[in-house]
Amino acid sequence: IKQAGAKDRTLIAHEGQTILSFLANQGLHVDAPCAGRGKCGKCRIKATGEISEPTANEAAVVAMGAAERLACQARLLGPATVEISAEARFSSVKGLGESEPYDIASPLKYVYFDQLDRQNAADLMTTRGIGRASVRALDELATLDASRKSGLAVMWGGELLKILPDQRPEEAPELLAAAVDLGTTGLSVAIIDVLKGEVVAQGTALNPQTTCGGDVISRITMAAEGRDEQDKLQNLALDGIKSLIAEAAGPERLPRVMAAVISGNTTMIYLLAGVQPKGLAQSPYRPAFIKSLDLSHLAGKLGLDPSAKVLTSPNISAYLGGDITSGMLAVGLKKLPGTVLY
Repeated sequence: IKQAGAKDRTLIAHEGQTILSFLANQGLHVDAPCAGRGKCGKCRIKATGEISEPTANEAAVVAMGAAERLACQARLLGPATVEISAEARFSSVKGLGESEPYDIASPLKYVYFDQLDRQNAADLMTTRGIGRASVRALDELATLDASRKSGLAVMWGGELLKILPDQRPEEAPELLAAAVDLGTTGLSVAIIDVLKGEVVAQGTALNPQTTCGGDVISRITMAAEGRDEQDKLQNLALDGIKSLIAEAAGPERLPRVMAAVISGNTTMIYLLAGVQPKGLAQSPYRPAFIKSLDLSHLAGKLGLDPSAKVLTSPNISAYLGGDITSGMLAVGLKKLPGTVLY
């Protein structure tokens, strides 16, 4: 594999596999808005070696010179060289945010406990207003060494997520959250220091689901074909978000990301959650849910601490999703007087 801006790589593929499918399995996602039907010509790559003969679809949209092929049509039959241009690959960009600090009232916070041991765990839950606790936090409480009496707790509102024994407030590490936009075409993430209200890193990438179609209808159609296709779309979304958060946060900050809030249109949230979306494209176009979902069980698949909180923004209807509600909240639409254009 030759890729602009990266070292050449030698990888093993299954005989007969399309180049598009092979690249997607390797995390190298090439734009394919027509869902691999050979109609749009967007997945052009250069390929030489033991490759299948050009299909009729290829001949219709691609000039066959200079080893140009459609990744969705060309099949690997043996040793081959595939070259991906800078325009064809999904690249992410990270950088420090330039925004002014926000005054945010985040439910993600530290709480200091000066008495923290397994003997008073039940009293601790009651007296400090802790309504829920993750299994990991309960395990940490149950196994605390008798000599460790104080520490910080990572809280989400009244829910105990994690224990940091022996940590004092003045020594507290960064406490981070990821704000994720799961778009039909693109992904974006902002890593936020919730204690300071600052964006400390951000990144963008193309949504790897575009290898399965460039619009929500094509992805709904694919998901309706069966559970395997639905799972594939979910895993592509999870993998894309995981990679982008990891790249934006970096290895030192990633363990401190203890929450993620994901916004997207209604179809994208259905696919992320593993919910069949075909009803969104059928009359009467009523979604099965519009409220925020708690997807904390997927924290590990997003590369986050297993105790991290993962939520989605609420939707409005089948075609008005959490991307709209997040934008309304961000600009303070509810507080603006009169009629406004949004």
